[in-house]
Amino acid sequence: MTTAILAGAFGLLGVIVGGLMNGVVSAGLDRVREARLAMITARLVQSDLLYVDAIVTAEIDEGEWKRLAQGAPPVPFDSWQEGREALAGGLREYQDWAVVEIAARQALRVVVVAPTNPNPPGTALSPEEIANLATLLPEMREGVKTLQPAAHGALVPTLRRAIFSHR
Repeated sequence: MTTAILAGAFGLLGVIVGGLMNGVVSAGLDRVREARLAMITARLVQSDLLYVDAIVTAEIDEGEWKRLAQGAPPVPFDSWQEGREALAGGLREYQDWAVVEIAARQALRVVVVAPTNPNPPGTALSPEEIANLATLLPEMREGVKTLQPAAHGALVPTLRRAIFSHR
């Protein structure tokens, strides 16, 4: 009879330990998945910020409305709306999140306002318009710089770090 009790006790202990190990590994894998999603989103948002930056810079350098003129195709910036949550959870420091959010808002100003621009392509930019466009660039570039570590995988832990580190 003691053999049966011992076997049952060790069986129960095995189930408990196995369940705990499974839970810990699953939680670690979830952290790795979330971090990878944040990395992918950081890359996409960074790419879109660079694209909007290039468009604004070209408009300023050429001194006329082209890509942001009336009737021009829309400027894409979908990555922000689709990936905000992943970045909000993935960026470790609130300050980083704030910088990226401001950069995205500046880019969205370009994306949202461009279709309402009454100027046809080829219209010269006024000095005031150039100054207004130029004010968008520093914050967008700061956002690109802030996303650099995340886009290069700094957020993605190894499974070992995901399991044994506290976040």
